[in-house]
Amino acid sequence: MNKIYIILLTVFLSTNAYSQQAYFVDGYHGGIYGHYPVKWKTQFIVDQLHMHPDWRIGLEIEPETWDTIRVQTPEAYQHFKEVATSQQVEFTNPTYAQPYCYNISGESIIRQFQYGIAKINAHFPEVDFVTYSVEEPCFTSCLPQILKLFGFKYAVLKCPNTCWGGYTAAYEPFKNDTKYSFKSWKDVYNQSFDHAQTYHFNTLDLRTITETKGWTGLAPELVRKFVLNGGYRVYPTYVIMPYEASAGQTVSISHSWRNTGYGYLPNNMKNWNYKYKPAFALFDESGKLVKSWIDEDAEPSQWLSNQRRNYTYEVSLDGISRGNYQWAVAIVDKTKDNQPGINIGIKDKEKKDGWTFISEMTIK
Repeated sequence: MNKIYIILLTVFLSTNAYSQQAYFVDGYHGGIYGHYPVKWKTQFIVDQLHMHPDWRIGLEIEPETWDTIRVQTPEAYQHFKEVATSQQVEFTNPTYAQPYCYNISGESIIRQFQYGIAKINAHFPEVDFVTYSVEEPCFTSCLPQILKLFGFKYAVLKCPNTCWGGYTAAYEPFKNDTKYSFKSWKDVYNQSFDHAQTYHFNTLDLRTITETKGWTGLAPELVRKFVLNGGYRVYPTYVIMPYEASAGQTVSISHSWRNTGYGYLPNNMKNWNYKYKPAFALFDESGKLVKSWIDEDAEPSQWLSNQRRNYTYEVSLDGISRGNYQWAVAIVDKTKDNQPGINIGIKDKEKKDGWTFISEMTIK
């Protein structure tokens, strides 16, 4: 019996001796479209920080809110700018619209951080983003990589996970909006759709059941439009290649690209690092790829909705034997041995391994 008591005591003491220090994160949450009373809140935060110099707070404020604060309460805005970069304040969730990250795609989450950080830095250029902490459920399998990509060093893994059930029809937080003068949820959906087109969104985020019902019930035509035209849909409007050339000759290829979707191909994201590029290749009569070339000056992230981008690219046929060949075009991934990585929207053309055949050529 004594042995049992000794073992239990040892376990208890060991567990207590190696317990982990617990921390509590507190701060302010909200935004211009809810939970942030603009007329007094900013100055209140500043006053509280001055009254409590030992405070360290996390801010989860929708970045667009600062545009309104600067206009409606400019004096409080300037006071806050003086403390924004102090040790008392940290911006812990800079996402543009504070989305539920657990049920949207990785690309959407990246753009949420990208636009939000840019907006906050436009107001507070010296602010760094070190710790990530949110009120609502935002933990996904892709979040660690994304946080690391944007330079975050720490993340709070425990939160209340307040899961709001969406806004009911009777709730109209936009009634006091002075920027867009919304009068109904349909007005909100129309403006959201306009923003999706203007700012080249690749996804339409129907986050909750209630919100999904609102979109499909009040604006089904907008949902259908986005299904048909959302994202990026790139293709060459023309590719002009020579039909014949001499061995060793340098020839010119003229090509033009168009994106018929609302979104854009995010080739300029840091983690993609311009890895996708238009490329051209020659295949011999047996279907074997003989040689390929990449046009580094053609940049897919610049192919915005219904804008044409024209390029001229010179290639050398040096080292290619005389004979009959087929020209082909593709968007290749430079990180994967220059293999085709993005599908091109071309109909009625023969394809092989992601390459689309354009025309024939004879080298004499």
